[in-house]
Amino acid sequence: MCAGVDFNWVLARFNCSVVREFVELKRLVESDVATRNARKSTNDQVTFEVSGGSESFAVFRYRQGLSSNAYEPRSVEFAIKDQTICAKVGSRTIAGNLTLNKDGNCVFRVNGEELNSWQFRMSALEELFFD
Repeated sequence: MCAGVDFNWVLARFNCSVVREFVELKRLVESDVATRNARKSTNDQVTFEVSGGSESFAVFRYRQGLSSNAYEPRSVEFAIKDQTICAKVGSRTIAGNLTLNKDGNCVFRVNGEELNSWQFRMSALEELFFD
């Protein structure tokens, strides 16, 4: 989206809320997990699953061959903390505040850098999915 002269930035910023974006983030993470699970090789014994509610959820890595319903200790936890969406990846936390960029898009601001939703999700999930 490219904001024009008549762009209603107040409405756009109102819609760029932590709660609304967290719901969308969870939906997109569930889609990422479904895509990753569908792309397993025949030797890949890892499955991913999303669990949680409206203010926090986690992606767990499950490896077949371990005891029944055993989860690896690795997971990524997403949560709302005040007005920030956080992803806890091991001992590291990725904290994203929401803002409108110069094009009028709702983006995550992480350490001064603007990230689209897919970039925020990739920074949180890439290691869990592919290492």
